[in-house]
Amino acid sequence: MAGFATGLIVGAGTAILGPVIVKPIVKEAIKLGLLAYEGSRDRLAGAGSTIRGIVEEAAAESQEGSARSNGRGRKASQAAASG
Repeated sequence: MAGFATGLIVGAGTAILGPVIVKPIVKEAIKLGLLAYEGSRDRLAGAGSTIRGIVEEAAAESQEGSARSNGRGRKASQAAASG
């Protein structure tokens, strides 16, 4: 019977004090999670724009390289055909 009474007292104390103790801890955990999310979102957005810029530069260089090699190929084939 003593174990039941102890359990009942601990249970009642937890029910009464639990929200007072647990609520601030949970709120702080949520706040930290939100801060981490916002920081990550900003960093990822910056990384995305950097990657986008690199891809655009690579595409432009690739197009320039293709145009140059096509121009050389045409000149060489024209010279061979006329010569």
